[in-house]
Amino acid sequence: MSKRLKGSQKGKTYGQRAQAETTNSMLKRNLGDALRARSPRARREEQLLRVLVHNIALLCDEIEG
Repeated sequence: MSKRLKGSQKGKTYGQRAQAETTNSMLKRNLGDALRARSPRARREEQLLRVLVHNIALLCDEIEG
C-alpha cells in the first residue's frame, strides 16, 4: 500500500490513518468482517492470517495486471 499511496498523503495530518482505513476497508470487503476464533490468541492468529492472505492477493493482482 505504501508504494500505491506514495506521495499522495505527503503533508496531510492524517495521511497514515487514511492508509490504515483503506486497508481495513479492503480486508473487511474481501475477507469478511467477523472473526470466528474465540480466544484472544486465536483471534490474533486469525487476523494475522487474513493480513497475509490480503497481501498475497495484492501481489497476485500486481503480477496479473
